[in-house]
Amino acid sequence: MYKFIILDTNIYRQLGTHFYDHIDYKSLKDYSYASGSELVVPLTVLNEYLDFYQNEVLGKAINEIQRGYDKLKKLDKFTKIKTPELKKRADTQLSFIRRKLLETNKLSRKNDLLNEADLLDFLIENKQEGKKDNTRDYLIWLNAISFAVVHEDYHVMLISDDKIFTENEHFQHLKQKYKVKNISIYKNIPAYLSEYGFNSPLLTGELILEHIPVEVIKQELLDDKNSIPSHISRFYYDTIREFKLEKFAIEGIRIESFYAHKETKSDDVDIIAHIQVKVNMVFEPEHDMEALRNYLERSRLENLFDLDTFDQQGRPIFDDEILFLFTLSYSDKDNKITSADFIDFFPDDYKSKRIAKMIT
Repeated sequence: MYKFIILDTNIYRQLGTHFYDHIDYKSLKDYSYASGSELVVPLTVLNEYLDFYQNEVLGKAINEIQRGYDKLKKLDKFTKIKTPELKKRADTQLSFIRRKLLETNKLSRKNDLLNEADLLDFLIENKQEGKKDNTRDYLIWLNAISFAVVHEDYHVMLISDDKIFTENEHFQHLKQKYKVKNISIYKNIPAYLSEYGFNSPLLTGELILEHIPVEVIKQELLDDKNSIPSHISRFYYDTIREFKLEKFAIEGIRIESFYAHKETKSDDVDIIAHIQVKVNMVFEPEHDMEALRNYLERSRLENLFDLDTFDQQGRPIFDDEILFLFTLSYSDKDNKITSADFIDFFPDDYKSKRIAKMIT
């Protein structure tokens, strides 16, 4: 059965600002091409992601630069400097991101199922339950249902980290109302590809973990240790310096998910593995304790997602899991993993989990 695959906005955000280069997204595109499936982007998702990119990615960075130049211009030797014109570049970047979203994604058609009565029923019920505004979720869900109704011979796959699509009673009522049976929900791209990619009872998470090179993980963390404090706290966002590491330990490794696909020209199987590594890194005490205390006092009420973990001596501490991505080669014939290569690691992965908990 052919498939329509819809990604929610939260999935694009989790993939990062370069979502189009993320290994999971590229793997999904490859799978879609090979299986005759179509990636679909609802208008709600397109507009929501572009709004996020314009305001959170571009807007905040440009505003910070503007404030920096305004401060410099108050100094005697900087009064004549020109503030760079960034708006045109921002507009160009936003157009580029829009093209990337539509490059391999089909923009969804007009939703014929959207009507005032159903929308009002949902808004009233949602308000009575005292929940956040879930209108955008409603529109995405109705869009998925519309695809399922119009294309009965297709299966609609909605990939979203939002539990509303499986737990909301009104959403399930809409599904029953339109007699839809060809919709499935997956929490992320690996969960989807692990079901529809290559599968073998002999290819297990335990086998993969045996071949993950722990020494490579250690070396990658040590090579990039000076960036870790900025992932602990925004206090270090603009800090470029050599940090002394007083403690470093890998306290556990677990496989979060994996998926595989078979090469068309050989019997080899390519595996993408998401590995969670429990890391404990303790850095030297902060020298400017007064600035740190002032920052923590200001950020206590407004910053919900950063670790901001410091001990009484002002040592920044990373004591959490870090997501590592590896690609492995597996011989189906010999039931043997033949290689394992590091792709990247993501110290900010814990933030996406905190955000997910906040919105679900």
